[in-house]
Amino acid sequence: MTMIDKVSDLSRSLTTLCLRISEVGAALIGLAVLVYILLGEASGDLVTGIVANLLVLITAATPQGLTGIAIVAALLWIGGRWQRRG
Repeated sequence: MTMIDKVSDLSRSLTTLCLRISEVGAALIGLAVLVYILLGEASGDLVTGIVANLLVLITAATPQGLTGIAIVAALLWIGGRWQRRG
């Protein structure tokens, strides 16, 4: 195994790790929102803080930013479909 192969494998492993950590984080945020929906203000300071920060992010998003996110998401989706075909 050459050095380039080792670096490539390491890069692939780190990418997979980062994706898994992001998935866990998104799931935890979703769980916090669900707890907030079920319990409301009685859900605790941590959950209330997470939901408050999400609301700040949502209200700060401009239409141009949302359009950019939608374009990037569409390109990633099309790229994923194209990659699976090839």
